[in-house]
Amino acid sequence: GDTFQSLIQTGNFSVSMWVNLDDGQPDSANGTSRLFSFGNSQTPASSSTDNIQAVIEGPYGASPYGHLEFMIQYGVARWDLSLPDRRIYRSSSIFPNGATGWYHIVVTVSGTTNPTLAIYANGLSKGATLDATYNDTVNLATFNAASTNARIGQGPFTSLVSTDGKFDDVSIWDTALTSSQISNIYNSGNGKTLNGLSNLAGWWRMGD
Repeated sequence: GDTFQSLIQTGNFSVSMWVNLDDGQPDSANGTSRLFSFGNSQTPASSSTDNIQAVIEGPYGASPYGHLEFMIQYGVARWDLSLPDRRIYRSSSIFPNGATGWYHIVVTVSGTTNPTLAIYANGLSKGATLDATYNDTVNLATFNAASTNARIGQGPFTSLVSTDGKFDDVSIWDTALTSSQISNIYNSGNGKTLNGLSNLAGWWRMGD
């Protein structure tokens, strides 16, 4: 946890994972599926804290449905979206309704102040457009989560519903991976052993 917070503060990191949603659709109470998060684990859910999270949006969110949103939030209470210091990046659609099977998802972050993001699915760039409303200035160098819990398949608040699906080969990297590095990890959909690869900071094989 502490190591990942320090890594976030460098503004130079990536998260990679394989995801298989049970029915191919976002499934939590408000129509979203959270892939990973880091930050607050306090209750009540309205507690304010710094956190990051990657979310697959369903029909309740902005179109196109099935896109991935990456959020950087500073002192934001879950129930008050009007508070400042929230920055959201949005990909094109990745999980169309009803899509099943394994997807390789990678988010890369580069820069501390208003970082540059890249979002990949199955080795292909899916864009990372800055939200027109939630585009506040953030500085990752000052990121300080109230809790150092990293979560897979759940958001940063304990009251949020866990994602229905499977996760495999979740990894954290101490660099913004290049497109060629991501293609190498994807390996034409076959995945690969990550042992010995440069810049690997953590790897959870999830039972393999």
